[in-house]
Amino acid sequence: MGHGMSYQEHECLMRTIQSKAQEVQQRAQRLQTSGKDPSPIARIMDGIDPLLKQGKLDQVERELDRALEAVESLEREGAKKPEKSSNPNSKSDRSDLPETKLPAFMKKRRTPESLLAEIQKLIPEKLSWREISWKTCLLEALNTSREQQKPVLTWIFGGNPNHERC
Repeated sequence: MGHGMSYQEHECLMRTIQSKAQEVQQRAQRLQTSGKDPSPIARIMDGIDPLLKQGKLDQVERELDRALEAVESLEREGAKKPEKSSNPNSKSDRSDLPETKLPAFMKKRRTPESLLAEIQKLIPEKLSWREISWKTCLLEALNTSREQQKPVLTWIFGGNPNHERC
């Protein structure tokens, strides 16, 4: 999880990242299909995989926002068309842009389910706070604290922490 980020905040950020990445992918593919050059978006997206692997989720979201701004700019202004190959046998579909310029996430079609599976891999399986035998009664917690000679941590939360609300 992110630095100082609660489980719910982490989950919310991961869902936001997934949604933005999906939107960038779909819109960049539409741009390319319509004959526009999505390489400025691809250059931004090239840096996202390393950031994800490093767990720098805030930076990932900022880069996705930059990519969305680039998409909007290309959609508004109309990007110049990619140069067509002089080879008459070349394909005129999505292969107009060399594969090497496409970021990894654009090279393969991903379903929302596969994206969710990738995101779930980033979430730690073992959450220490769930292993604590929490007391719901303050008096019981104080008695246990005295018996074990350990401090009491009071955590007040409105609602159910397992609902994963943002």
